Amino acid sequence: VECRTEVGLSLILAHGKPIAPGQWHHIACVSDGQVLRAFVDGEPGLPTTLTLEAPPAAGLILLGLRSGPTAPFAGQVDELRIWSVARTPQQLEALRMVSIAAGTAAGLEGAWNMNEGTGQTAADATGRDNDFVLGNEATVDPRDPGWSTDVPF
Repeated sequence: VECRTEVGLSLILAHGKPIAPGQWHHIACVSDGQVLRAFVDGEPGLPTTLTLEAPPAAGLILLGLRSGPTAPFAGQVDELRIWSVARTPQQLEALRMVSIAAGTAAGLEGAWNMNEGTGQTAADATGRDNDFVLGNEATVDPRDPGWSTDVPF
């Protein structure tokens, strides 16, 4: 699992659990400001110590970009969430494969159900208007991700 910011911070998070293709998995990256850890299907990976002089500024979030625009993510995403608080393993497990209703979870800053089915935008279910644009632009491009109805919830 790779976490990268637009200011150049890139961390590869070690995890011993193989991610089997053709199945849905829950992937979470949790940071408390000092340690970053990946969870795959509720199981924690090895902790990675953060060495940031300052936290990354708010800004662009890229999802599914591997080594650059020529190596896109080869999978599907359903239910993306961003929290302002580090989630505990118990909290991750409790909400692992469950949709969250808007306004019902403290610290939930953004939630995208990815249920639109058409268009270039996934709406932010928190009501904060942090809509997610699919692809590099708001206009359709043949390299843009497509919508899928084969989702777990």
